[in-house]
Amino acid sequence: MLSNIKHATLLVLCLLVWSVSRADNLSLLIQKADSLQKQQSKEALPVMHRCLKLIEKEDAVDTDRVQVYKLLSAHFLKHELLDSAFAYCQLRLKWAQKGDLTDDIILSKTDLGEIHGKRGNYKKAFELLSEARELCESTETPAFQANILTNQAFLYYSFEKKGKSIQLLKEALDIYQSEKDTLNMSYLNNNLGILYKHQSNYDSTLFFLQQSYFLAGQVHDTLGMASACNNMGSTLSMFGDFHNAEKYLLKSLRYYQVLNQEELSLYSNLGRVYKEMGNSGKSIRYLNKALAQAYKQAEPKKILSLLKEVSDYYREIEDWQNALYYLDEYHQYKEQVYQKELPEIIDRIQAEADLKLKEKTIQLLTEKNNYQALYLKNKNGLIAVLIILLVAIIFLGNSLYARSRVESKRRELLMEQRLLRSQMNPHFFFNTLTSIQSFVIRNEARLAGKYIAKFARLMREILENSTRSQISMNKEISAMENYLSLQQMRMNNSFDYHIHVADAINVHAIEIPPMLIQPFIENAIAHGLNHLTDRKGILNIFFTINEDLLQVVVRDNGIGREKAAEINGEWRSNHKSLGSKITHERLKLLTNDKRKRSKLIIRDLYDVNRHAAGTEVELQLVFDKCR
Repeated sequence: MLSNIKHATLLVLCLLVWSVSRADNLSLLIQKADSLQKQQSKEALPVMHRCLKLIEKEDAVDTDRVQVYKLLSAHFLKHELLDSAFAYCQLRLKWAQKGDLTDDIILSKTDLGEIHGKRGNYKKAFELLSEARELCESTETPAFQANILTNQAFLYYSFEKKGKSIQLLKEALDIYQSEKDTLNMSYLNNNLGILYKHQSNYDSTLFFLQQSYFLAGQVHDTLGMASACNNMGSTLSMFGDFHNAEKYLLKSLRYYQVLNQEELSLYSNLGRVYKEMGNSGKSIRYLNKALAQAYKQAEPKKILSLLKEVSDYYREIEDWQNALYYLDEYHQYKEQVYQKELPEIIDRIQAEADLKLKEKTIQLLTEKNNYQALYLKNKNGLIAVLIILLVAIIFLGNSLYARSRVESKRRELLMEQRLLRSQMNPHFFFNTLTSIQSFVIRNEARLAGKYIAKFARLMREILENSTRSQISMNKEISAMENYLSLQQMRMNNSFDYHIHVADAINVHAIEIPPMLIQPFIENAIAHGLNHLTDRKGILNIFFTINEDLLQVVVRDNGIGREKAAEINGEWRSNHKSLGSKITHERLKLLTNDKRKRSKLIIRDLYDVNRHAAGTEVELQLVFDKCR
């Protein structure tokens, strides 16, 4: 019996010693991982994974769990791996709340706010950062406040409020300077340099970037030095100082190679500098590296920009095959991006409206408090109640107005998306490329080159115009003429066209919605003039001013709508083309917006014998004067 008790006691002591040693091992591993991460060592992540296995196998204390999740989320966030960073940050917040660890709750909410901001979920980002800032008031840790200010600056920058962003970054920089936090001082100086660069204040840009490089060097922050050199090279290239720009960019490249990292912006900067220096081989090589990195990081805007840039560069050096290939890639990818980004654009508009409402609410609450103080001072309760009611009515009206604006903007964006998809008939693309191929087969290189140049110019005009709600009448007519000349070449000059503009119209002083007229010109050619056999086609387009409306008439001498529908096998008594339907909806939106009347009228034309003699489309459009 006594022997059994001794054995049991010895076993308990061994278990206690084992558990303490395991806890010590975990603590030591966490410290090692933290140290390796600060040194930017590749060994940091494997050590973190060992820590993760230990806390999953054992009943680790909350503080250890939180510390491990903190290291992992920070690592993935630094390398822009947002999904992994988000998952570990959520775990960190969960265990911090369970253990009532206020500091870690603040830091977790701050990091989650940063991740949501980078994902484009601005509303959630503002909410989390506001919650973190409120909790921060109960602590005495200035670095927390600086971190939150930095992330809020990023959000304001996303809303194109660069002045507010600079103000917040300078407030954060003052805090880090008082705390002598050199690493974060370097980071903020780099960001301030970038912001001043976007404001074209290049003296301030170079000052802050040089400060960033110097501070990063003090703490041996290789990544910070690489980023500062990259930004200095980009800035110097704007001055035309390509020699020094190349020097800084190559220096940045060496730093990134030490870190075994690839940087998209560095490759694109090198590509542009070598392009300006006339080194086409290096330029294309680095631009293609940038493009590959953009695809790898799934950066839609950068992919589109680089595809367009590479296509334009090949066009400049008259490499038509590659120019056309990258242009085609650009258009296909842009359509995909537009489909995916529309919900994010709407969320962003909603977040911006919510932010404005929140700021207005704070202002109104401040005014309410002032009025309450006035009430207590003058003891005039009735006046105070009336004023508070008035403030509440104003707030409610602003809220309803803001939501109405968001809904209106959403409808406009949806309409623009449908317009973009219907602007150019896929058959036109096919016919155009077929025509180019036929020119090449017949060894008509000059005609093929001319056709490609016109086609590229038309695509550029259409894509540029479709991103704006209003364009000058001169630009609309220019795109129209380019389109008509292409169709005329493709159809072997089987029709003539004439554009008539009334003398009273100044085409440079009038703005109209883009691409309203084009669908009817395309219909006139494809369904009216294309089937003519007994006469040459004629297309007339008239522009006149009727009171306060721009009157546009598209008239063809084609076979008429009824005969065209029979040929196409699609006659229905209530048929309405997609272009007409979209134009009707756009006109309805314009009517609601301008409080004026816009019209679309389609007439069938007949000769004296009541035979079909063509079609006439009349558009009465609201227009603005150019600013």
